[in-house]
Amino acid sequence: MKRLTLCSDDYGLNPGVNDAILALVLAGRLNAVSCMAVGPAFDGRSLTEAAVRSPIPVQIGLHLTLTEYAPLTAMPHFAKNGLFPSVGSLLVQSHLRRIDRAEVRHEFERQFDVFENVFGRPPDFVDGHQHVHIFPGIREDAVNLAAARIGGQGTTSGWLRCCDAPTADLIAMRNPRAILLAAMSRRHRSQRVRAGLLSNARFYGVNSFNRQRSFRALMQRWLDFVAKGSSPALIMCHPGVGAPVEGDPIAERRADEFSYLNSDQFIEDLSTFDLSLDSA
Repeated sequence: MKRLTLCSDDYGLNPGVNDAILALVLAGRLNAVSCMAVGPAFDGRSLTEAAVRSPIPVQIGLHLTLTEYAPLTAMPHFAKNGLFPSVGSLLVQSHLRRIDRAEVRHEFERQFDVFENVFGRPPDFVDGHQHVHIFPGIREDAVNLAAARIGGQGTTSGWLRCCDAPTADLIAMRNPRAILLAAMSRRHRSQRVRAGLLSNARFYGVNSFNRQRSFRALMQRWLDFVAKGSSPALIMCHPGVGAPVEGDPIAERRADEFSYLNSDQFIEDLSTFDLSLDSA
């Protein structure tokens, strides 16, 4: 049986996303959940109860957020109108090194604080909404804070999401976004190692959220990549239920993901994997 971390991002974003994630956790179909501390529907009690009742171990992590939504702290330079920038704008500004790092560090610290206040403990892992934790000018502080707050220095507690994959897999996927994320992730690999942070060795799940493409077909492809390798792998997903919520650009696609992950087809496709095995 192959090890696999199947992580749903965006818990706390809205009730529909929460409901989908909780249902999948209770059914033993997710073994990791990443939480948005800035989310208006961030509810730690329900997730904790679902994780306890899950038939498999479930890790709960922090989804560091710097795009699309409102910050928890005052960020007069970074979030001038009270909202984070778009991911495209942030990507450009980060590569130009025009990020107010002091504001970002303070916001990240506050998101850690909120997570710990809600759950009563540090997160099991750390990643980023739209992968901001690997952007230049941001990743340095993300690594340092993760090392300080969840482990580091060679300990086995806590890990940071890696967004890399083998070059052959990236070529086969033909996804420019996946290639960009892998390149950025590789650039801060040495910093993760120096900080003593663990991470998944391979990462899959990057897609266009196009409803014309079968999510099952995408998942089957990612599972095939995982099956061919031996190192720990993570697949991210974004399920949701209910009517689309304004301000959520992938709302309609979330229902497709939930429908598949909650189906017998998913169990069939997962037959050679064991979500109960430690894969981080």
